[in-house]
Amino acid sequence: MSLQFIFGSSGSGKSYRLYQMLISLSIKEPEVNYIAIVPEQFTLQTQKDIVMLHPRHGVMNIDIVSFQRLAYRIFEELGCTDLVVLDDIGKTMVLRKVAGSIKKELGPFGRNLNKPGFIGQLKSMLSELYQYGVGLEDLEALAKKTEKTRGLNRKLKDLAVVYEAFSKELGEDTITSEEVLEKLCSLIPRSEIIRNSVITLDGFTGFTPVQYKLLQLLMIHARKVVVTLTVDPSVNPYKEGSPHELFHLSRRTVARLAELAAEAGISRDEDEVIRQQPPYRFRKAGQLAFLEREVLRYHRTVYKSREGEEASIAVSVAANPSEEVQALGSSICRLVRDCGYRYRDIAVVTGDLAGYGPLVEQYFPKYGIPYFMDRKKSLMSNPLVEYIRSALEVIEKDFTYESVFRCLKSGIRLIDREETDELENYVLAMGIRGNKRWQQEWYKEYKNSGFIDFERLNSARQKVFEPILRLREVLKNKENTVRDFAEGLVLFLIESRAEAQIAEYAAEFAKQGDSVLEKEYEQAYGKVLELLDEIVKLLGEQYISLKEFNDILDSGFNEIKVGLIPSCVDRLVVGDMERTRLGDIRALFFIGVNDGNVPKTGERGGIFSVYDRDMLDSLQIELAPTAKKRGFIERFYLYLALTKPSEKLFISYSATGSDGKALRPSYMIGEILKLFPDMSVQAADGSEDPLYGIATEETAVSFLIRGLREYRDGQSSPAWKELYSWYYGQDEKQKLLLKLVDAAFYSYEEKGIGQAVARALYGTELSGSVTRLEKQAACAYAQFLSYGLELTERREFEFATADMGTIFHNSIELVFRKMEEAGLDWNGMEDAGRRDLVSSCVGQVTDEYGNTVLKSSARNAYLAGRIERITERTVWALSEQLKRDNFRPAGFEVSFSADDSGALKIALTEEEIMRLSGRVDRVDVCEGEDRVYIRIVDYKTGNTSFDLISVYYGLQLQLVLYLDAVAGLAKKRYPDKKIVPGGVLYYNIKDPLVDYEEGADEENIRQKILEQLQMNGLLNQDLGAPEQKKTKQVSEQQFENLRDYVSRKIRLLGREIMDGSIPVNPYKRDNRTACDYCRFKAVCGFDLKTPGYRYRRLKEKSQEEIWQEFYEQNEDKHKNGREEVR
Repeated sequence: MSLQFIFGSSGSGKSYRLYQMLISLSIKEPEVNYIAIVPEQFTLQTQKDIVMLHPRHGVMNIDIVSFQRLAYRIFEELGCTDLVVLDDIGKTMVLRKVAGSIKKELGPFGRNLNKPGFIGQLKSMLSELYQYGVGLEDLEALAKKTEKTRGLNRKLKDLAVVYEAFSKELGEDTITSEEVLEKLCSLIPRSEIIRNSVITLDGFTGFTPVQYKLLQLLMIHARKVVVTLTVDPSVNPYKEGSPHELFHLSRRTVARLAELAAEAGISRDEDEVIRQQPPYRFRKAGQLAFLEREVLRYHRTVYKSREGEEASIAVSVAANPSEEVQALGSSICRLVRDCGYRYRDIAVVTGDLAGYGPLVEQYFPKYGIPYFMDRKKSLMSNPLVEYIRSALEVIEKDFTYESVFRCLKSGIRLIDREETDELENYVLAMGIRGNKRWQQEWYKEYKNSGFIDFERLNSARQKVFEPILRLREVLKNKENTVRDFAEGLVLFLIESRAEAQIAEYAAEFAKQGDSVLEKEYEQAYGKVLELLDEIVKLLGEQYISLKEFNDILDSGFNEIKVGLIPSCVDRLVVGDMERTRLGDIRALFFIGVNDGNVPKTGERGGIFSVYDRDMLDSLQIELAPTAKKRGFIERFYLYLALTKPSEKLFISYSATGSDGKALRPSYMIGEILKLFPDMSVQAADGSEDPLYGIATEETAVSFLIRGLREYRDGQSSPAWKELYSWYYGQDEKQKLLLKLVDAAFYSYEEKGIGQAVARALYGTELSGSVTRLEKQAACAYAQFLSYGLELTERREFEFATADMGTIFHNSIELVFRKMEEAGLDWNGMEDAGRRDLVSSCVGQVTDEYGNTVLKSSARNAYLAGRIERITERTVWALSEQLKRDNFRPAGFEVSFSADDSGALKIALTEEEIMRLSGRVDRVDVCEGEDRVYIRIVDYKTGNTSFDLISVYYGLQLQLVLYLDAVAGLAKKRYPDKKIVPGGVLYYNIKDPLVDYEEGADEENIRQKILEQLQMNGLLNQDLGAPEQKKTKQVSEQQFENLRDYVSRKIRLLGREIMDGSIPVNPYKRDNRTACDYCRFKAVCGFDLKTPGYRYRRLKEKSQEEIWQEFYEQNEDKHKNGREEVR
């Protein structure tokens, strides 16, 4: 029964000395048990080191274990095999189980029990209490001591209630994983394995109270206990010192162990202090030896470089974490390629593994670097877990669109991808929600749906709905227990072929050489079944709601971690500065050394705040270190990390974060630069070496692409030219090089589809509306995508701006039609009667519109009321306007086609014709003795106004063409009279606000509103209408010139389409462009940064210039027979 310490600085050879001692003793006394206790994550490395050092390269009587593994070894020895050990998942389940029964007894905890993450915080808090030996009596005593500190006092009281309920639920045969060592302590006196054994502890920086208790028992019952601790040999290890001193953690551990030994009457063997200078690890690296001796000390000296000395330490800065990791990859490749390093000789650590880990996973494969990420991976993003969670969400939220398609796109397939897309299109367009709609057969078509294969669609619906329905019946049955829920879920997974699909993923990852994802997917199904088994074991016969079951599963899924093992021997380790235990390495890359990562900032989340922990610390209650103590401890871990490599240390940080915000370097950067004044911070991208980034063929391609861009912009480097020449000289690289060159020097060129393809696409008869021609005038490529390829946006069950316009048009048409049918007089209709009629008509239209979309939400119901109000205002305004002139409505929503009017049947060539169709909102007529004036009125929900220059460029042809078409129809109705254009007008549907003036009566206000609602457009001056701001009066000849110009413009645009002209040529006028509201932005590739792309700028012209041009072209046509628009 003795205790011995081995002291030494980092790299002095403490572990080597201890292993030599173990091996020597094990050879001399093979009958004795030798137990080497190391941290869990260091067991494999220690086994390897001892086996390599042993003269026979094998050990029989030396066990390398962690505290947990030692406990299970003793449990097995003493027959404690029936003991149930609760892991984190189990603790979460038990907490969920007891939470409901104790909720009324709790104070602040009771209000938070159902909040996301709170059960997890409680679980972590309980684990901490068990780990540090704080029991129910301690909590109750602390609650009495903190009565004046209300917040902490209430937390302690609640914790005591939770602790008691949790402990009672466990019973005597179940313990938590933190209680394993407590149980071990009770068994140590009976263990023959421990009795008379030699026990060593290596790699620890300190111990918890329960571990100290265990160590005292080991000292009592074992022959000898040897502990290695990192302490500077010049420091007195038995003097605890101040918390801010670098080796305080080790010295406190020494003091506590010595105290425990003295209490138990344990004899002390002479301590061994390794004083070798420089430490053995740094015998070939002077800078590293100096760094170990001086870093983080308060009395330090400055390093004096020796002539010709090779630097062992380098500090660099990158623009951002992404570039930092790419530079890291290049540096590692150089060490391996040029300096004879193996990957296993190198390690990477960071203070922010969560941030840098994904970047390592992204870039290291490109550099061909084999690595092992020292972390346990969560299964929350795994397709299997996502499938289960989303399927339960479908049931809980009753088949909402979002939940159903989250499930179908989770990665576990109930139907194939094409069927999923078809289902999604239909569900979105029809607004299908709820299990009742999913149970019914689907047969309705929706607007512009095209052909729907309802047999195929309903087959897919059943494949999705039926398995989820069966699961729903189990989970919604209040008589079913947790066991029934779990069994139903397993049957659902079997029916979905989930296990087979996950296995297929794993096999695919294996083919790709991605062993990390392969192992994760191989373990996923088994881990989920283990979770369900544990839930059944703990909660099996309980009755809970679906929501509670979801919460329990989510808690369990959050706790599932997949342990991954290295896929090969020669690989580097990427890990966390504190957690990761590294073997003997020659080079260390310490990345992300920014303020906030080193040291870590932010408070420890959880039940106790920083203030609470400081208060408990002042009451001599030992828990996890406070924020202040963590800062001191982190300095020690930082020292251990910096002194781990034997040859090279590379430190890097980023100037900005991934979000572009500026970052500060860690204080450690300044510390090192002060120690090494000759050292400077280098650019991480190796900008002084133009070939620095070329580490592998894949990274060389990236460098080549960058070089091609620079060459295109008039810059190039000799290094890039050399790389280009190498690629040019490799026959197998020629195809790739040509692609890269084409991409780098890409310039858009206008290329049509040609007349032959256009003929195949459209035939000899081009059909459509004038809107198609206006689209051609705005951008030919947009016209081609919309009408040639018939690309459409996915139809959604929503009430959009276009839907509102349709409702307005249909409602106004219905009002005027009913007035006409009822023989109602415009002039004599009372306001009340008009309001009733409008209300009836709007209600009828909205009831019939879009599969009840206007009743699908409160917002849409409000919009329906707003539509009624604006429609009533519109009908009133239109009626008032009709009262004030000589025109009378002759038709509403008048449809016409090429069969009705020659103006809509246009010959393009001898073989090709264009047939147009359309519908005008209202046609007004004014009859004279020998002539009939025709006026076209179009209702617009926006702020559309008649714009002559838009007509000139083909962007606004509709009204003039419709005037021509209606004139043809009118000629048939009035064969003996001359048909004369009376006007083309837009009416903007709106409900304007007017300024109120004191003393204004209702009639004045109505008059102001009417002024706001004036139509805009062109009127025939012969009618003698009063001048208005928004209308222009023109002559009959001007109308003829305008109609003639539009006719020729339409023919020209039709020819362009039939010629296969589809340039990406959006117009630009002032600040408006054809791209502003274009649906095809993601398709066309238009980008002003790419050579060849440019806007087609529309030259501004005055009204007089345009009318003159219309006149000249019309004259030219009559004189010379020219049909083209100039």
